[in-house]
Amino acid sequence: MASEVQKRTFGSAATHIQRNPAYSELNSDDVSYFKSILGDNGVVQDEDRIAVANVDWMGKYRGASQLLLLPKSTTEVFSLADSVKV
Repeated sequence: MASEVQKRTFGSAATHIQRNPAYSELNSDDVSYFKSILGDNGVVQDEDRIAVANVDWMGKYRGASQLLLLPKSTTEVFSLADSVKV
């Protein structure tokens, strides 16, 4: 009796997730605020650079972020986290 190996793939499981309507959409005020904390170089809007950051290291899962934030210090991280409204 030959044994069979089960194969699982997870890549398609996360492709059609609908955004929660309770979350706000990114707008120019948000981008300006992030730039006031991180500077122009700390806020990436280039679609090609963001596309790389939207894929996990194994290439299985893809995100939908429209903005990439690159803080350079714990102070900048704190300022960003402090601005989050829960």
